[in-house]
Amino acid sequence: MTGAPIARSLFFSFPQDTNTYHINTQFLLGRGVMISPVLNQGEVTVDAYFPKGRWFNLFDYAQTVHEDEGAHLTLDAPEDTINVHLNGGNILAIQQEALTTELARKSSFELLVAFGEENNASGELFLDDGESVEMAADGNEWSSVSFGSEVVEGSEIRISSTVMNGGNGFGKDLVVEKVVFLGLDFELEVKGVSINGNYSNVKVEYEKKGGFGLLEIQGLKQLIGEEFEIKVEIK
Repeated sequence: MTGAPIARSLFFSFPQDTNTYHINTQFLLGRGVMISPVLNQGEVTVDAYFPKGRWFNLFDYAQTVHEDEGAHLTLDAPEDTINVHLNGGNILAIQQEALTTELARKSSFELLVAFGEENNASGELFLDDGESVEMAADGNEWSSVSFGSEVVEGSEIRISSTVMNGGNGFGKDLVVEKVVFLGLDFELEVKGVSINGNYSNVKVEYEKKGGFGLLEIQGLKQLIGEEFEIKVEIK
């Protein structure tokens, strides 16, 4: 936790890219989720700037942007679509939809792992109680977890968590139900999945989307408040 704003300009995450300095029609949520909205009535396309790297469409993983250097692109933007992209190298924790905010906060998590060119990714999750205004340095009002993932010598894919602070989220049986790995740039076959050293009978699916491999693991039921390491053995 650095005090950085949740919504921020592109140059906040890409200060070395001078093209981002004057962009005021796009913004980031966190360090790696980029929103490119339509701002003029009646338009069905949007001109967006993509800094160097891999960018994965958050709603349709098949629509992938991979730029070796920054580039301006024209994106389709029909009335029912908002262009949201996740930058490679980031892990995004997503909860499920619900009819109320209270129910949504109790839903299971999906971890979306977007690998960059170095085949690794990281991310953080912060949970508060949704009510308290002041957060003590160490208290029961909030929880913090960091995630890290990497491909190890082409033999396995790992993702692990580190609990930074207990508190609010950990007494509520919040679980990670699914992990999705994006940006796998090699063919693979899954041999098995282990959680904290124990082999687990979970559902695994692999397919090609947007020029990259997509690996999905479902049925984990892993408590968010307990540190874990998931290893996917591949060949």
